[in-house]
Amino acid sequence: MKYTSFHIKNYKGIEDLELDLARGAKHKIFTLVGLNESGKTTILEALNFFQNELASGQEHTVIPKSKKGNFNDAVSVSATLELDADDERLIKAEARKNGFRVKEDAPMGTIEIERRYTFSRSSFDTANSGVYWTTSILGSDKGSKKVKKLEESRAFGTTTNFIERTLLPPIIYYPNFLTKFPQRIYLQPRPNEDDDQGFYREVLQDVLDSLGADYTIDAHLVARIHSGQAEDKASLDVVLNKVAAKITTVVFKTWEELFASRGKRIVIEKGVEPVATGDPAAPTKTNYPYIDIKLQEGSDEYSISERSLGFTWFFSFLLFTEFRKDRVKDRGEILFLIDEPASNLHSTAQAKLLHTFERIVSKSKLIYTTHSHHLINPEWLEGAYIVKNKAVDYDDNGLDFDALKTDITATPYKQFAAEHPDQHTYFQPILDTLDYQPSNLELVPEIVIVEGKNDFYTFKYVHDYLLSAEQRRKLDLHFYPGNGAGKNDKAIRLYVAWGRKFAVLVDGDAAGRNAKTKYEEEIGPVVSGRCWPLSEINPRWKDKATEDLFSAAERMKIIKAVFPKASTYTKGHFNEAMQNLISTKTTVAFSQQTLDRFVKIFERVRTALDAPLV
Repeated sequence: MKYTSFHIKNYKGIEDLELDLARGAKHKIFTLVGLNESGKTTILEALNFFQNELASGQEHTVIPKSKKGNFNDAVSVSATLELDADDERLIKAEARKNGFRVKEDAPMGTIEIERRYTFSRSSFDTANSGVYWTTSILGSDKGSKKVKKLEESRAFGTTTNFIERTLLPPIIYYPNFLTKFPQRIYLQPRPNEDDDQGFYREVLQDVLDSLGADYTIDAHLVARIHSGQAEDKASLDVVLNKVAAKITTVVFKTWEELFASRGKRIVIEKGVEPVATGDPAAPTKTNYPYIDIKLQEGSDEYSISERSLGFTWFFSFLLFTEFRKDRVKDRGEILFLIDEPASNLHSTAQAKLLHTFERIVSKSKLIYTTHSHHLINPEWLEGAYIVKNKAVDYDDNGLDFDALKTDITATPYKQFAAEHPDQHTYFQPILDTLDYQPSNLELVPEIVIVEGKNDFYTFKYVHDYLLSAEQRRKLDLHFYPGNGAGKNDKAIRLYVAWGRKFAVLVDGDAAGRNAKTKYEEEIGPVVSGRCWPLSEINPRWKDKATEDLFSAAERMKIIKAVFPKASTYTKGHFNEAMQNLISTKTTVAFSQQTLDRFVKIFERVRTALDAPLV
């Protein structure tokens, strides 16, 4: 079971907003991009609200501010979930168990769940609030022949309780990872303890589960700490050493990849803390076992919270996500919500952090917010949303805010770009939204400007995933997705102004040839020797587009790698398949002749980039 879409209505500053998580064949990472005050966090809070009911007396906090005086409507967050065959089998079996005779010829496909808070004159209406389910299961109650939906039957409540308890994928919201890491994690609940302790016990159990030996906190840690037997102490040390080694491997392997920093490892200390309990007049003491997770660097040991904010964030992020996604009792595809990740890491680390997101989504989906261009991966733009708030005047440097106009929107990036034809480069909408300008100290890479996003994915795929490591090192090309053959003059002018090197590749058709002429005439000789239609690289490629560099059989091979049932070639299927191949890092074998074509193009480009910018 996995989430495929959400629909949010009247939640705080959101009037009506939809998030489609089913766009693209295999897309699992979604980016909410926007400036401060745009409403990114509100969207995450709404998704979290879907699965986590507010505490009694707090219902009014979700009423839109502009309507708090007299709100007579409902705050609603609904989700659509896709079921697999095993989900359907289990749900139907539970319905039968509860006395509902299921029609076998009625496939479910999806279910919809809505959490609704209804208000009258801004007062919470308990009777008309709750969780509402929509299924497509048809059948009849025991003793009746009338065909009805499951939600109309006597078995509905117990069946949906079963779904919620055992099948519904959890939504995990992390507002930040800078909550103070506890010096001690107590292995048993103590009187009046912090709420975080229970959370950290669950994390510890996740680590134990990852060891694959059926370890539990009570049986293999608590009981052995309380035991005075030498063999129990030895067994306890073995388990704690395995926990420390596992955390070291998961966290610091990634840390070393990102920061080239070695020599760190986790050590775990154990102990008991006596706490007074019982009658204050005649107190007794209970020993509560605990562990203390520490960082060892050389001969020195530190508590996690003693290190930098950047390290604490990174350590908590990996500890909470890498183990959480593999929790044994969870079914389905977890949805992680992360707000403004890595704000305490420097820009290079932020960019490298994107690689860890790809590991997290091996068994989950991820939605994260950002206003940092370093945390935007061009390969994930199909899953990006531009978040805006009508209450914010984005044309004013002070970002004036008018609460009465609050309306948070999330527009798919592709749609956002299409609705802004005055912006001439494919990345320009996202750069404008982030109000991005490179600093004088920023190392802007030399780029190869191609006609559009489809050429971008194709050239990047061949360069990054099909060439040898030595070829990639020598060529070292960075592709830029343009906005059509003759519409990339703004990007070219920008690079000329910055004094940075560039090259331009266009198709071998008339539009490509005309684009070259236009750039040379309008921008000048600086473009000469840096812009080529494919036909100038090889005369036999006259009137050819990038996809024509593959044979007909290879184009179908690309399509079938993502759409195995496809029987005919379409350009749309080809382009979507190529995007998914690069997103999932799936390699497809091509002939040496085809690879040689691309290498010839890349070598021509590399030669031009190595030449001085005239």
